[in-house]
Amino acid sequence: MGLSDYHFMVGWYAEASPEAVWDLVADPRTYVDWWPEFKAVTRLNDAEGVGARAAADVRSFLPYHLRFELESIRYDRPHVAEVRSVGDLAGIMRWLFTPYGNGTYVVFEETVRTTRQLMTVLAPVGRPFFAWNHARMMRHGEQGLRRELARLAAQSAAGVPPGS
Repeated sequence: MGLSDYHFMVGWYAEASPEAVWDLVADPRTYVDWWPEFKAVTRLNDAEGVGARAAADVRSFLPYHLRFELESIRYDRPHVAEVRSVGDLAGIMRWLFTPYGNGTYVVFEETVRTTRQLMTVLAPVGRPFFAWNHARMMRHGEQGLRRELARLAAQSAAGVPPGS
């Protein structure tokens, strides 16, 4: 594994069914609604499930943007969603959804390499900062997911139709 290669694995817990969590996590187009670091996600084709493509623009605490395209390569609702990433991050990202207690335990596993020249050059000294930045972004994602699920549950309890 080279200095520009990264493997991350994090677990999230959400008090919602796997289907409800899936609806948000398996579709990266929803990320801008609840994950602060996702600044834009643009649909690149009309496919749903395997073959669906989207472009993402991500900016976290450190002063750089990452731009990459995601293509769905596994779509097993509501158990596994996997995408191939190309661009500033190249590799595989996988979400696993498991019922747990009154909710869902979600595991995110990412095996990627950075392709931006500056990140590759800075990797020998920057690697711990990049890993810290990733962990911070993932915490924000979990918090945002929980807030969005609570908001959707409150809407549903109030009889507000989805998407309103």
